[in-house]
Amino acid sequence: MSNRINNTPSLFGGILLVVGNVIGAGILALPVATAQLGLPCAMGILFLFWLLMTLGAYYFLEANLALPSGANLISMSRIALGKWGVGVAWVCNLLVMYSLISAYISGGGDLIKTNFQYIGVTLPTWAASISFLAVFGFIVSLGIHITDHTNRLLMIAKAVIFATAVIGITAHFNSNIISIVPQKSVSATLLIIVITSFGFATLIPSLRSYYHSDVIKIKKIIFWGTLIPLLCYVLWITVVFSVVPYEGQFGLAQMATSNHPVSDLQSALSESLHIPWITQATNFFSAICIITSFLANSISLTDFLADGLALYKNQKKSPWVYVIAYLPAMGAVLFYPKAFLAGLSIAGTLAIIQVLILPGMIVWFLRYTKKKQPLPYSVSGGKPLLWLLLAISFVLLFFTLLKS
Repeated sequence: MSNRINNTPSLFGGILLVVGNVIGAGILALPVATAQLGLPCAMGILFLFWLLMTLGAYYFLEANLALPSGANLISMSRIALGKWGVGVAWVCNLLVMYSLISAYISGGGDLIKTNFQYIGVTLPTWAASISFLAVFGFIVSLGIHITDHTNRLLMIAKAVIFATAVIGITAHFNSNIISIVPQKSVSATLLIIVITSFGFATLIPSLRSYYHSDVIKIKKIIFWGTLIPLLCYVLWITVVFSVVPYEGQFGLAQMATSNHPVSDLQSALSESLHIPWITQATNFFSAICIITSFLANSISLTDFLADGLALYKNQKKSPWVYVIAYLPAMGAVLFYPKAFLAGLSIAGTLAIIQVLILPGMIVWFLRYTKKKQPLPYSVSGGKPLLWLLLAISFVLLFFTLLKS
């Protein structure tokens, strides 16, 4: 066992898998969603949700390590919560993951269609979406090792583009604009966007298998894989708040009610800065965000299906896993044009159950009800911290459902 742990993949690759999953196209919408709060309150909300979602990820890891490697949320729910838990896990996981995969296929197809138009080729929407799925779905089917290295290359490009765009915007930093932003109440839409901006815990069973249950490495991956996005989010909203006014034709308040907030933000940055390349840089950044999020969420979905449907053969996933994973998502994209926005909205609400409530209840059962043997790993804080996580999660779920 020690030799296997010593030969686990690099920490760097695992961190990038999480960062690639967490920092999706939603980062571009964060300044619009948080503008209503003002910068200090927005930073506080981001920090609190980083704490909450990171804690939920550690509880997810604790529950997963109590079962053999390869177990996913279905197996975890079956042993701890029984039939009702399995039913909730199936419904939440499938809705969240299919919603996300549909959103990323839809967004990726739009990007392919737009870029082909630049060279004078008009692709039908269905052909562009299928092309995106064919290329990147094939990469996922080659296994997590190939997906990991593909993700590393994309993440390097993402980091370079993000740094270049931030430096370009920072040159026009205006602190006076930040100071006049009013502070308003928290909305359900804001909570959903922030939750999805830190949601990655369903990737943990895949990381656990990939890293041969090396708890020390996986804990570091969870911490750094969520802390880096938090720092990027804070930096991004700060520089955007400093150059884009809250009120006015190209203001953040108007974007909050728009059907195309991301493209509106790109136009506002170009208008405020008079730097056309900023728009192109954010286009490239959006494309890479969609691809890396698709890759990471595809790993989670296919591993979840292989575990839940017992579709492992010789420790490899059956080809049927990929058919089951992608066919419904592709159908949603072809027959529901608003799949991108709708998918992210559904995923944000149900993720509260998927990555906070279910793991918390599973851990409670394993610790305090079953108690047959010590767990391989246990989060500190005992009952009070676990109660606090579950209480906050149920309040969030009730609030988002009520406001939605």
